[in-house]
Amino acid sequence: MAPAHGHRNAALAHFLASYGNLENPVGHVLDHYVRHCAIAMSCAELALAGGFLARHGVRRDGSRLVSRSDAKRINAVMLTCGTYDAAGEFAYRVGLPAKSGSCQHPGSADGGEFTAMNETTGDRA
Repeated sequence: MAPAHGHRNAALAHFLASYGNLENPVGHVLDHYVRHCAIAMSCAELALAGGFLARHGVRRDGSRLVSRSDAKRINAVMLTCGTYDAAGEFAYRVGLPAKSGSCQHPGSADGGEFTAMNETTGDRA
């Protein structure tokens, strides 16, 4: 089940389920959602993970991962809601699509936050 601060996610999942829009039990869906929101990767892995979007859906080896149209749609979603309430401000100031998250260099205490200025918007717990 979702952590204590996931009440809105749980409410939305129950709302979707009430209209028959979930194929799995709410608890199962929330568990997977929370796990997918907490993927650990290095800064280099994060850069590689998003590289296909900069190449319009093409991997580094030249093979296509998603269509050009799908890459454009993914970027649009990230641009408009990838950083929650601060998405518009981030896009205006930086001019790039973004997804909130953080990064820590392996083997050190160095870390970085790749997100909009969410400490003032309350987008992250």
